[in-house]
Amino acid sequence: MDSLLLSTHPKWCEMIGNLKKQWDIRKTCPNVKLPFKVYLYMTAGFASYPVTINGNPYICHNNGGQTVIGEFVCDRIEKFYIPYPAFFDRITNDLLKIIDEACLTPLQIHHYIKTNAGYAWHISEVKMYEQQKELDEFFYACKHPEGTDCSKCIDRRENTCRSIKRPPQSWCYVMGVE
Repeated sequence: MDSLLLSTHPKWCEMIGNLKKQWDIRKTCPNVKLPFKVYLYMTAGFASYPVTINGNPYICHNNGGQTVIGEFVCDRIEKFYIPYPAFFDRITNDLLKIIDEACLTPLQIHHYIKTNAGYAWHISEVKMYEQQKELDEFFYACKHPEGTDCSKCIDRRENTCRSIKRPPQSWCYVMGVE
């Protein structure tokens, strides 16, 4: 399964972790096969989300962020256009449902997307980590020529593929992490 690393503000991480946010709105769409795994990098800030440890529920408080706090599977992407505010009455019920499940308003999406296409990434199979992961545990997706044996890259025995040192502005392709 293809994998992405997604930079997300603490507010949205918390809503994803609490299963309130079911869609993530982005300006771009990855060139990968559905479904794909998305690792959640929480930018600086504070968030609380539920985790289960040995079958017992706890609330995890992440103060400071700047770690990978969980993952989800994106099993669907919907391309959409948001009209100018004067024409919000023309928004379809299907798009209104996505906007509501993204925990946003049409005006917030309009300010973010402008008149360009937007992409709604469906969030499923959310898993929040009990132990957050550091960025350097992730590697950019291998860019070796097709047919190259990248097993050494995937096994992390050789540093032929670069580990991630800085978070992506929005998202980037990564190799899956176990």
